[in-house]
Order: sequence, then C-alpha cells, then structure tokens
Amino acid sequence: MNDGGPNKSLKEFDYFSEQVAPQAPQPGTPLAEAAEEARATHRQEIRRHAVRVAVAIVALAVSLSLLLSFRDPMLYAFSPAREPLQLGEVETLRPEEIRHNSYVELTGITEHRGMGIKEVRNLSLNRQEYWYFRLLGSRGVFLSVPPDSSKYGIVTKLTVRGRAVDPSREACCQTLLDEYRARFNPRESGQLRVIQVDTLPGEGRLPYLGVLLLNALLTASLLFAARRLIATIRRQPQLRVPTAKG
Repeated sequence: MNDGGPNKSLKEFDYFSEQVAPQAPQPGTPLAEAAEEARATHRQEIRRHAVRVAVAIVALAVSLSLLLSFRDPMLYAFSPAREPLQLGEVETLRPEEIRHNSYVELTGITEHRGMGIKEVRNLSLNRQEYWYFRLLGSRGVFLSVPPDSSKYGIVTKLTVRGRAVDPSREACCQTLLDEYRARFNPRESGQLRVIQVDTLPGEGRLPYLGVLLLNALLTASLLFAARRLIATIRRQPQLRVPTAKG
C-alpha cells in the first residue's frame, strides 16, 4: 500500500509523458562517439550524392548545348520529305529572299573561281571535302557541293536542289566564307546564303537520335541522383551503438 512516501505506484508514474525529454549522450562516452560517427557518415553520404547530382547537371547541360547548337539542321533532318521550293534563276533573287533552313531548287552559273575545303558538318565525326562556288550575279549565293568534277566546275550552268543556310546562323559556313573573302575579295553586301546541294529533308537523323537518347539517359540519371540526395538529407543518421566485447 502506498503511504505517500518516495516510492510511487505505477499508476502515479507517467512513462509516456511528453515532458520527459530524451537525454543526449554525454561527451566522451561510447554512445556520443557512435552518434558523431553516424552524423559524419550521413554528411559523407550527402556529399557523395550531391557530387553525382552536380556531375549529371554538367553532363546534361553540355549535351543540351550541343544539341541546341545543331537545332536548325536537326529540324531539317526530322522534317518530312517534300518537293523543293522552285526559286528559278538566281540572278532574280536577293539572298534574303531564300529562307534559311528551307529546301530549295534554283538555277545559276558558277563563277570562274571556286574553293575546296574539308569540314565537319552537323554531328558527323568525319571531316569531308566540299567544293564551294559563288553563283554569277547572285549578290551572295554560294553552292556547297560534293567533290565531283563530272557534275560541278567553274563557269557551269547548274540547276541544283539542297538546303539553304544563312551563314550568320551557322558557324560552319561562316568560317568558310571568311576564308573565301580573304582569298578572292568578292563584292557583296547584305545577307548571304549557302545552298548545301543534295542535302535532303528527312535524311541524316541517326546522329541526332543518338544525342536525344543520350539526353534522355542523362535526364533520368539526374532525376535518380536528385531523388537519392533528397531522401538522404531527410533520413536521420543511423546510430550504431557499440556493444561490449567479452
């Protein structure tokens, strides 16, 4: 029987009272050392997942920037096959009237000078040779053709089909035209166009599909790494209490 002394009954002692705070491990005790070790392990795990997220972000940014730099030729490659726009004689056209990234057909006469150059086009890893000719009386329209002397040459009237490129929007052509100007000093002003002969819409999709697949994989990797990082941050460090030996 309880007489009010120091010994309380089980009913009088509230084991589940919210006022009773858990006691922190005392510094220097094995329990405190285990808690610090668990926190250090937790921080290391967070850093590891954060590094993975950062690497995935950088890789995805590089891949996306590469894809965006080839946005126009990629759109052309994924466009449906179609008949070219009939533009007629090039002497009747101004270069700005030839829409960038369109599939066109035109007729003109190559000038008495041309230039061959090796370049990497689109997402190809191979440097291929192309011949460049300026069309007579065109005010700045160039042909880029395969190196075939049986079909292309100087002072030759040609009717060609191909992709129209504005050099100010694609750096590959701009480098070539700078060299052309330095060598021949042609008289031209305003906008320019390069017709990439025999480059057809709907062709050359495979390299772009590969980059799109790479971007999808990098995006999935980034989401997975970010999810692991968030879950690790939310998770409390797992305390491993050392057990006595012997």
